[in-house]
Amino acid sequence: MSADSPKFRVRVLHLEDNENDQILVREMLRDQGLECDVTAVKSGSEFESELKQGASDVIISDFSLPSYDGLAALKVARKLCPQTPFIFFSGTIGEEAAVEMLKNGAWDYLLKARPRRLAAAVSNAMRRARERAELDRLQQDLRQLHEQFLRAQRLESLGALVGGIAHDLNNALVPIIVGLEILKIEKLPPETQGMLNTMEASARRSAEMVRQMLLFARGGESGKTVVHPVQLLGEMSRMVTEIFPKNIQCRTQFDRSAWPVLAIPTQLHQVLLNLCVNARDAMPAGGTLTLSAENTTLTAEAAALRALGPGKYLRITVADTGTGIPADLAEKIFEPFFSTKGDKGTGLGLSTSLDIVRGHGGFMTVRSRPGEGARFEVHLPACEQVPETPAPAKTILPAGHGERILVIDDEESVLAITRAALENCGYKVQTAVGGAEGVRVFSQQPHETHLVITDLAMPFFDGRATINALRNIRPDLKIVLSSGSEREVAELPPDLPIAGFILKPFTSENLLQMVHRVISANGG
Repeated sequence: MSADSPKFRVRVLHLEDNENDQILVREMLRDQGLECDVTAVKSGSEFESELKQGASDVIISDFSLPSYDGLAALKVARKLCPQTPFIFFSGTIGEEAAVEMLKNGAWDYLLKARPRRLAAAVSNAMRRARERAELDRLQQDLRQLHEQFLRAQRLESLGALVGGIAHDLNNALVPIIVGLEILKIEKLPPETQGMLNTMEASARRSAEMVRQMLLFARGGESGKTVVHPVQLLGEMSRMVTEIFPKNIQCRTQFDRSAWPVLAIPTQLHQVLLNLCVNARDAMPAGGTLTLSAENTTLTAEAAALRALGPGKYLRITVADTGTGIPADLAEKIFEPFFSTKGDKGTGLGLSTSLDIVRGHGGFMTVRSRPGEGARFEVHLPACEQVPETPAPAKTILPAGHGERILVIDDEESVLAITRAALENCGYKVQTAVGGAEGVRVFSQQPHETHLVITDLAMPFFDGRATINALRNIRPDLKIVLSSGSEREVAELPPDLPIAGFILKPFTSENLLQMVHRVISANGG
């Protein structure tokens, strides 16, 4: 075998009406060391039948046949198997015809008068075919990388957009939460107090949703805490019922003795939400979405197969009655950027969910058949039952004694409600819209101000610039920074002179406790 010959048997399809030439080609290829299996056909119908089977590595064809035309054969081959090398081997090829053949996709042409070039031509064609296939694969990989890059850019843009929306929502929630707390102090009818309690609970829930949105968009991570499946599935069921199409019925099945898990609630919500959204998309005509939780035990043998520890696990199941997942796609659905939804999906939902579950020491499985829905099971290590913490006693809020506080924020509603909360507890308050105005107001009475509370994210003159300008005027000034993002504060320079930080949306209790602590430090 020559150095250029492939190291496998070449399947040759030979279109030739002359049996002697058929034998000549077969024997010449073998005589020159080419390991091949030759299938000879005489007519166009036989040729097309072999092409449809797709079992040929290279095609050799005569140019002039009594009942078939070589160019017609080439045209059919390019349509049915465009990547298969096509070589003309004929005794009647003119120069113009040869040029026309190459233009139409032939790889080479040889004259029967010089047959010894045939084996080398086949070997060369096979080498070129492999190189072309590799180039096509690399180009496909490049296209996929480009698509992934574009998706990553869209996700980055989405993260920036979510961050901006969250900032505005936090500012909008501050007056609601603090205002409700101020109203609850007043003597109101019981039904009004009940309504205020409901409004406050909704506002606090909204604040937590904003925080989860920020954590997801910016890649932050909160600490793990004990999560009870009954509460988790109840919240997810309410969300599905409220926002999913009405033709999708949500059912929950769980035992109230189901074990809790130690998890990051935000991430666990993200996993279930991804699975529920996929279930919704699999039921365009409606159906049933079932959320369930049950206790299970992983044996040592089963745990060893997954490189996990044996013991108690909580199994959370998200099942639907949708279209199901084809078998050839079931193994790919957890791959990053693989999506069965075309341009409508990022291909990140299931891969991200799997990473989260593995990060919690668990695993995820899926069972599905086309037309029979899908069943995703999330297994998480169970933790010991934690006794409920008794409700804390009502805190007596610390009162001020006429200390002067300057509040700087770009939202006038935040300024108004913060001022009301502080003045109700005995402080004197000045407000300024934005950092530049805050510096101007402070410079008028720099030594009469006990404390400055400033927002971090403000246009034109942000919190950092404001703090530096204020400290240039009075280096010992006590400053509390306010922001809707703990991560933004953590990324601030370590030498930035602040005495405290308060997370938006804050409560009046958070605000007053922070103010009292900072003013009281070192003698106030």
